[in-house]
Amino acid sequence: MPDGLIIVFFVAFFGLVIAFGVYGYKQNQKRLAALREWATSRQFTFDEAHDSTFDDRFAEFECFREGKRRYAYNIFEGSYRDFPTTAFEYHYETYSKDKDGKQQTHHHYFSAVVIETGLPLKPLWIRPENIFEAPRLSIELQSGRVLARGDGCFDAAGYQGALDTAVGLIELLPDSVRREMHDER
Repeated sequence: MPDGLIIVFFVAFFGLVIAFGVYGYKQNQKRLAALREWATSRQFTFDEAHDSTFDDRFAEFECFREGKRRYAYNIFEGSYRDFPTTAFEYHYETYSKDKDGKQQTHHHYFSAVVIETGLPLKPLWIRPENIFEAPRLSIELQSGRVLARGDGCFDAAGYQGALDTAVGLIELLPDSVRREMHDER
């Protein structure tokens, strides 16, 4: 193969790598702009910074204690239908060894919504049984909180759906039952 053709091949290859990187960056910026707009429209605060305290803050939920190097980011906070609400994306790492014994790092990401109910909820976990359901949303009740968690990262519509599902579950309880549960605290 002539030297000039090899150079053209490498230049084209690196050009594609750069183009895909720029495209990914621009798509992420569009997603963040949509999330900021969604947060603003609901009067939520929005913070892109990493916060490694969520595993302690929501320690009753096992999913926040998995792996290492855990942190929340793209954090929304506010009130939704009179329930204090925190929504965010979460990252953690797990490790395995490849066939040569070298450590492999696996990054895990998911979105979550936590609402504070003020009710003494008994532990309950509701998750889809069908792996082909889309979107997959797991619901967990613990210590006065409802967690709605996705398998991946939500877009604005996904956050809205998770919020509506979590709050809707509590709002299904008759007012008399909610008052009685509140009095039990």
